Amino acid sequence: MITDEDQVKIMDFGLAKVRGGVKFTKVGTTLGTAAYMSPEQARGEEADERADIWSFGVVMYEMLTGKMPFPGDYEQAVMYSIMNEDPEGVSESREDIPLDLENIVNRCLQKETKNRYQNTEDLRADLQKITVGTGLKPVNAGARRTVPLQKRTFLYGGIAALILLTLAGYFFLGRQSAATERVPIAVVDFVNQTNEPELDGLSGMLITALEQSRRLNVFSRARMYDEFKQMNRPDLTFVDETSGIEISKRANISALAVATIRKFGQLYTIDFKVIDPQTGDRLFSTKVEGNGQESIPGLLDQLSEKTRIDLREPDTQVQLASRSVAEVTTPNLEAYQHYFKGEELINKVKISAAREEFEKAIALDSTFSLAYYGLAYTLNWDSMVGARAAILKAIQYIDKVPEKERHLIKALYEIVEGNYEGAITLYKELLELYPSEKEALYNIGDFSHHNADYSTATIFLEKVLALDPTHERAIEHLIWNARELEHWDKMIEYTKLYVE
Repeated sequence: MITDEDQVKIMDFGLAKVRGGVKFTKVGTTLGTAAYMSPEQARGEEADERADIWSFGVVMYEMLTGKMPFPGDYEQAVMYSIMNEDPEGVSESREDIPLDLENIVNRCLQKETKNRYQNTEDLRADLQKITVGTGLKPVNAGARRTVPLQKRTFLYGGIAALILLTLAGYFFLGRQSAATERVPIAVVDFVNQTNEPELDGLSGMLITALEQSRRLNVFSRARMYDEFKQMNRPDLTFVDETSGIEISKRANISALAVATIRKFGQLYTIDFKVIDPQTGDRLFSTKVEGNGQESIPGLLDQLSEKTRIDLREPDTQVQLASRSVAEVTTPNLEAYQHYFKGEELINKVKISAAREEFEKAIALDSTFSLAYYGLAYTLNWDSMVGARAAILKAIQYIDKVPEKERHLIKALYEIVEGNYEGAITLYKELLELYPSEKEALYNIGDFSHHNADYSTATIFLEKVLALDPTHERAIEHLIWNARELEHWDKMIEYTKLYVE
C-alpha cells in the first residue's frame, strides 16, 4: 500500500490468524493466507523460518510485478499452483528488473526448502548488493493501489530499503523487544512413573527446547550442579521440586518448571506446571498426551511452546525460533538418555565415564551431533587420539544441533586444529547470546592467560568463579595471573581458595 504521504507499507503477510481459528480462506473470499503459504505448509508439513522466507518472496514478487506469483480463483487452485507450478518470471512482467533482484526472488520461491535461503542474514546480504538509485517504471497493482497510478514509482534502492526494513522489523526488532526483560527459568527432573529408564533425561530435552527462546533465560544443568557444589551437595543427582525451589531462591530464578510423566498402555501423559519459586504460586499448568514413545519429543515441543507463550514471548517469535527438539538432538530417547548421563558425568569431572556414555549414544544414533561433541570434548580433555575425528563428525551433523551448541562445536574444532584465536572469536559471539556460558568464559580466560594477556584472563576467570566458586582450573589460572601481574595479595587470596 502507498499512503497519501507517499509512505510504502506492507499491511499484512496474509498469514495472521486467531489462535485455534480457521486456517484457510474459503471459496469466494479474499485469498489471503493461501496465497502466501509455502508448499510445505500447503501439504500440512512442519514449517520453519524458511516458510517465512517463501512468504517474503511472494511479497517481493507482488511489489515488483503488481500481481501474485501463484494466482487462482479459489483456494484449491492457488494451493495446487503453489505446490506444482513455477511462477512467471519477474522479468517477463518488468523488463527493467535487474537480474540479481530476480534471482533473489526466485531463490525465495524455491519449492524445496533446501534450495531457498536458509536464513534471513544471507537474504539481507544479497539484497544489500543491489544497485541503488535506478528508477523503475510504474506498476499496475490493480485494486491494491491506494493512490493514483502515476505515484507508483520506485527506486531499486527504495525497494531494497523497504525489504530490509521489513526484515529488520519482522525478524530482528521483534526479537530485541521480546528479549528486553528475559525471564529466568529452571527445569527440575521429570518424575518418571513409567518404569522406563530411557525417559529419565526428559528435563534436559525440555531445557534444549526452551533455550531456543530469546525471551527466556534458561538455567542449564551445568549451572544447577554449580549451585549444588556451593550448597555442599555435590553428589545430588536428582533435582526434585524442593531442590529446584531452593536453587531458584539462591539464583533469583522467577519460574520453575515441574513435570510428571505417566504411562497407561501405550498412552503417555505429562502433567506440567510452572510455579513462581519465590512465592510458591502456580503461574500456569497443562497436560499433554500422545501414543507411543515416539510421541514424547513432540509433547516436549508442545510444553516448550506453551511455556514461552504463557511467559509472554510474542507468538511470532515462538514460531520463528521453534525447531522440534528431536530435530536438534535425537529422536532416539535411549540415545538421549546416554548423552544426558554423559553431560552429568562431565559436570562431576568424571571424564572417562562420560566418554563411555557418549559412545553408547552414538552407537544408537550415528547422526547424533551433540554426542559426537561430548565424545570429542572428553577425548580432547585427556589429550587422547580421536578428538579430531569425533569433532568432524559433530560438524558433519551440525544442522541437528541447537544454536548455543553450534558455537561450542565450532570452537572446539578450532581448538583441536590449534586455532585458538578463532575459538576465542566464537566464544565471544556465544557470550553475546548466552552471557553466563561457563565453558566460553573459562576458555577465553585460559587462552588469554597463555597469550600473556593476564588482565583479560583475570576478568573472564573471575566471571567463572562468580558462577562456580569451586572451579579449580579457574582458580589455578587466577593464581598464575596474579603472580605475573605481581598482585601478591590477590595471589595469596586465590591460593587459599585453591587449598580450601
